[in-house]
Amino acid sequence: MSLDSIRALLHSCDTAVIAGGLAQPQGLLQALQPIDTDLTVIDLAVPGLGTASTVFFSDRARFQNAFMLAPYRRLAAAGRMAFTPMHHSARLRHLCEHTAIDALLLRVSAADSEGYCSLGPHTDFIPDLLPRAGKIVAEVNANMPATANGPRIKLDSIDALWGSSQPLPQIPAGAPGAVAAQIAAQVVAHIDDGDCLQLGLGSVPAAVLPALSNHRHLGLHTGMLTAAARPLIEDGVFTHARKTVDRSLAVTGYLAGDSAFYQWAGSRADIGFRPVSYTHSAQVIARIDHFVAINTALEVDLLGQINSEHIDGRQVSGSGGLVDFVRGSALSRGGRNIIALQATAAGGSRSRIVPQLGSCATLLRNDIDILATEFGSARLAGLDLDARAEAITALAHPAFRPQLQRRWEQMRKQLLGFDDQQGQ
Repeated sequence: MSLDSIRALLHSCDTAVIAGGLAQPQGLLQALQPIDTDLTVIDLAVPGLGTASTVFFSDRARFQNAFMLAPYRRLAAAGRMAFTPMHHSARLRHLCEHTAIDALLLRVSAADSEGYCSLGPHTDFIPDLLPRAGKIVAEVNANMPATANGPRIKLDSIDALWGSSQPLPQIPAGAPGAVAAQIAAQVVAHIDDGDCLQLGLGSVPAAVLPALSNHRHLGLHTGMLTAAARPLIEDGVFTHARKTVDRSLAVTGYLAGDSAFYQWAGSRADIGFRPVSYTHSAQVIARIDHFVAINTALEVDLLGQINSEHIDGRQVSGSGGLVDFVRGSALSRGGRNIIALQATAAGGSRSRIVPQLGSCATLLRNDIDILATEFGSARLAGLDLDARAEAITALAHPAFRPQLQRRWEQMRKQLLGFDDQQGQ
């Protein structure tokens, strides 16, 4: 279909969903820009991989996302950005059950001999939204690898096709910093041979992978798989042989890495690409024994509440799949979750462990299991309030511990409703 015809199609729509990450049809969007329409765009862009689709549209468009990415701030100030706080699983359900999708824009691979295009190494929400889209607009990209074990779409079910050789977004692999490596060592101490792992975004989960080289028969069931996992799969650290679901298969929603990694992972039948309805399903995770969810955070308070999306009260991200995986791990036989973070921020001048969160909690205090920083780790589940506060304080930077201890003494009187001196 010509670009003018695709523009006309979009002008006839009220709401369009645009895939994110490797599935974002960036070549097509660049060719169309500026897209001048009153369209409401549901942007599925994810942090750290690719870009928000805002740059391709005129000021008439409005946007929605469950991650607050930096390009949205100007639009939010102008009333053109709607941030929706939702876990991944709930967001998918809302899109499927309560959202009229006039058009779905995505990127696919070239068609095979049977007339099917692969969705490539970024499934995420797309497979569940395809049947609900009024029109499907696809960029057929020569660089998009066809996955050996992932969903496909029949070429003749696509309403508008446009060819591209736009390079896929890439995240260069980097060596973990010294502090991230220290935190990773604390995390790895809680991982046993045969566990099935989920790893979230950030430098700390990325540092955990190379620290697992001495483990054996680990499994993967995760929303995102990075290039750091490749040597561990090739060396037999991840065999998935003890998984009670998808035995001998790594499961992921999408990849983050370089083009060589995309081609390598896409060609392997032992790496399965699955949608959010599967990767983030509590029912699926509950059937995976010894499931370990490993994620990071921005702040934790002395109650064990976790903030992974606010800095100084400002929305900087979203909850993503954190809560889905944490609560799924609680249903797994032998499952557990680990929240890992650096103890300080701003060059050591600010503690990430605070008396009480100043904004909303992404993860409730009852959900956390294990907390780790570069100063150690502690299993918080089952500890009373005083023991929990003491364990969390011990994971803070030593310079901030006296202040946290004093603040807890004040907090506990209010929380428990008594005066220590009078016993009332």
